[in-house]
Amino acid sequence: MWPFLNTDLVYRSLEKIMSTQAELAAELVVLKDQVVKSRNEVIRIIEDLTAALAAAGGTTDEVNAAMAELRRELQISDDIVPDPLP
Repeated sequence: MWPFLNTDLVYRSLEKIMSTQAELAAELVVLKDQVVKSRNEVIRIIEDLTAALAAAGGTTDEVNAAMAELRRELQISDDIVPDPLP
């Protein structure tokens, strides 16, 4: 068809691109798992802190404001990637 086209080179390049894509996909799965683990740890820490504060009795307005700010920041992080639709 095109005498100047080296089909062998095209196929080798395509194979390299596809293997690179597979490697990238694997790395993305690892990163996603790391983010989920980190988020779950932060949520657990917030829940533990909330329980400890409740067990200690009343909290000051400053503590309440700091906890609200922490929850807002966590929500901002969660909103980076929209949740999948049901």
